[in-house]
Amino acid sequence: MKEEKIKAFLETIELLRRELEKITADGELLTSHEVVKKSQELDKFLTEYYLLIKENSSKE
Repeated sequence: MKEEKIKAFLETIELLRRELEKITADGELLTSHEVVKKSQELDKFLTEYYLLIKENSSKE
């Protein structure tokens, strides 16, 4: 179960990273609302992933 959740997080993180990369490559400023919103969304998933990994490693 945890491995599936970790895999899902990694897939979402990679998708968000690619979307953020595309937005900035299309010329959006790093301070634009769209870039900031996507960056915050990615940060949220990275934080949740880190906590999941930390929780998982403390149980081993």
